[in-house]
Amino acid sequence: MLTLSRIAALVMLAAAVVVKTLTVELLASYNRRYTRLQDQLDAVRSDLRAEMKKQAAVERQWKSVENRRHRLHVRIDHRYEEVDVFEFDDSCRAAHFDLLTSHLVER
Repeated sequence: MLTLSRIAALVMLAAAVVVKTLTVELLASYNRRYTRLQDQLDAVRSDLRAEMKKQAAVERQWKSVENRRHRLHVRIDHRYEEVDVFEFDDSCRAAHFDLLTSHLVER
């Protein structure tokens, strides 16, 4: 026959089993949620890496374009300098010719 202390012990044992079951279910629920959040975090990190690679590629392309632009301006400046030298050379020749012809005209 069950005495009052045995009934209390069985009730306490049942309560302990229920609490343990609830704790295990709660931990499993938290574990599933944690796993889902980890998967979302991994996806966000992957997207971030992809965007950073795209940004780096755009920056490399921009630097390349800037470098080519600079080299083009340098080449253009060199051509202008060459043209100025040729014009100076032509003007010197013209001045020298004028000087020679003016000397002949004076005679």
